Amino acid sequence: MIGFTIGVLTYWLYYKYGSDIVSIFVYILSFVIVLIILIVPYLANQGYEIFVFDNRVIFWGGTIEAIIKNPYGYGFGYWGSEFIDPFLQDSQVSGSSTHNVYLSMILHLGVVGGVAYFVLIFGSVLQNIIDENHDIVLVAIGISLSVHQMFTATYPFGYSLETLMSIWVIGYLLNDVCEVKSDISET
Repeated sequence: MIGFTIGVLTYWLYYKYGSDIVSIFVYILSFVIVLIILIVPYLANQGYEIFVFDNRVIFWGGTIEAIIKNPYGYGFGYWGSEFIDPFLQDSQVSGSSTHNVYLSMILHLGVVGGVAYFVLIFGSVLQNIIDENHDIVLVAIGISLSVHQMFTATYPFGYSLETLMSIWVIGYLLNDVCEVKSDISET
């Protein structure tokens, strides 16, 4: 629901104020996502009760601790619960995934791979806005799915509808970026 709301807000901002405001909005959104991923688990570990995200805060905190222990990544093949369970403060929530694709990518691929994934997703959206050679509907859907990945365990691999939509939208956005870059280099 949060992702959908932000996607609709992006669409509205574009038609109300233009692509410059949407660019600023996406930069701020990227920054806020990183802050939430880093600060919310810290606050929860300090004793603050964060009720908005259910048990996700516990999973995120355990994931961040697992990443700190091994910043090079654990590789794919497991959901991730095997790596984060030892760091979870509440044993009743063990056996689950990270519930955050960005943290999951860092957990599996290491810091470099996770940052590369984040840049790939948000970079394709930002580049389409900056180049002004975009379909705002695809950009809004891309932003919606990007925000949604912050609260879900859906990986960009597999056969779910959400996975296929993510691949399709980001693929089209990357294709638009590549077409713009090749048009520029030909002139």
